[in-house]
Amino acid sequence: MKKEKFVIKDILTNKKKRLDRRTRISKQLKNYTATAILSFLLTSTGWGYYYNTSPKPVKQTIVPEVVKVEAVEKKETENYVDRFFDIVRTNESSYGTNKNPVALHNYCKSKGKWNEIGYNPANKFCFGDMKEAKLFVAYYLKRNCSDKSLASCLCYWNTGKNVETCHYSEGNLSKAN
Repeated sequence: MKKEKFVIKDILTNKKKRLDRRTRISKQLKNYTATAILSFLLTSTGWGYYYNTSPKPVKQTIVPEVVKVEAVEKKETENYVDRFFDIVRTNESSYGTNKNPVALHNYCKSKGKWNEIGYNPANKFCFGDMKEAKLFVAYYLKRNCSDKSLASCLCYWNTGKNVETCHYSEGNLSKAN
């Protein structure tokens, strides 16, 4: 039987070596056998914990102060949106209790939709539901009122003008736009 020659590189010296097929297979078998025996011995004797190559859980450090600050900021933003939404909803439709048949909220209600905040009455715009309207108000406040007071933002909602106070923000709806 003719021996086949294989060329491999020695890892340590980085030189090419010629090995015949039997020598190469026997070296591979010795390496696999040694690895299998070593891993079996280590895991059966309790030392496998140190030999285990699986990823270990990463310890996380939680800084409660940072989380509290972010939570407070988010809570303040939510409170601002909720207060603005409630004021506008009260001013525009009395929480949907106004029985005027031509009112926007009643028009939308007849279509199975929602608009108790008086948004875009000229086009008779209706939201899908109250949740969608609240998301829109949050977006509107973030985009238009990030640096304004609540009163100034209410005036901007009603008139489109940047003023500090107006009849709408003071609750005087008979004189508001």
